[in-house]
Amino acid sequence: LQFSRKFYIAQWFRDTTMETEKAIKSQKDEDSSEGTHHAKDVETTGQIMHRAESRKTFLRSIIKTAPSQFSTLKMNSDTVDYED
Repeated sequence: LQFSRKFYIAQWFRDTTMETEKAIKSQKDEDSSEGTHHAKDVETTGQIMHRAESRKTFLRSIIKTAPSQFSTLKMNSDTVDYED
C-alpha cells in the first residue's frame, strides 16, 4: 500500500512537470507566431511556474505524511486539492 501511495504521488508530480512544460512550450509557439504580447506572456509564464511549484510543494508534503496522519488530511476521495 505504501508503494502504491508513493507511486501515484510521484505520477502526479511528473504530470505537474509535464503540464508545465507543455504550457510553456505552447506559449513559446504562440510568441513566435504573434510576437506582440511579450510582457503579458512573461507574467503568464510566471503564473504557470508558481502554480506548478505550489503543486509540487503540496505533493512533497503529502509524501512525507505518515499513514497515522491520514485522517487529518483535507482531501476529497476523488480529487486532489493543491490549495491549503
